[in-house]
This record gives sequence, structure tokens and C-alpha cells, in this order.
Amino acid sequence: MFIMYKLEVENQFNKNIKILKANQDEEHESNEFSELSAKFGIIHQTITPRAPRQNVIVERKNRILKEMINFMFVSSGAPHNL
Repeated sequence: MFIMYKLEVENQFNKNIKILKANQDEEHESNEFSELSAKFGIIHQTITPRAPRQNVIVERKNRILKEMINFMFVSSGAPHNL
């Protein structure tokens, strides 16, 4: 399954996967997956699902992006119904 994903990313975006962040589960912690990551030179990082610190960072980034978009709409003179 991972090889299909890797090929799709490379084909669609013409980029190589350098770092893969995934939840800590059996599929991503297996020796086979570790060997594939090492074979392709991919750094495998695990994240803790629903970790408060990670959620705070993501929420802050989303809020900043939303504020930037709102500012761009207001400063562009676009109609307020957008």
C-alpha cells in the first residue's frame, strides 16, 4: 500500500517523499515498513494522535491563515458576501 502511495505522489507532484509522519500503529511500526523507508531514504517520524501540543500548533496555524485570508479579502475591495 505504501509503495502505491509513494508512486502516486512521485507521479502527481514530480517530487520524492523525504519525511513521512504517521500515527503510531502496527502498520507503520513493522520491520517491513522500516526497511522500505530505509530503502527509499525516507525519514519516518511517528506522531501521537490527539496530542494537545500538536493540536495547539495546528490550531494556531489555521487561525493565522484564516486571518490572513480575511485581511486579503478586505484589502482587495472584494464584495463582503465572499
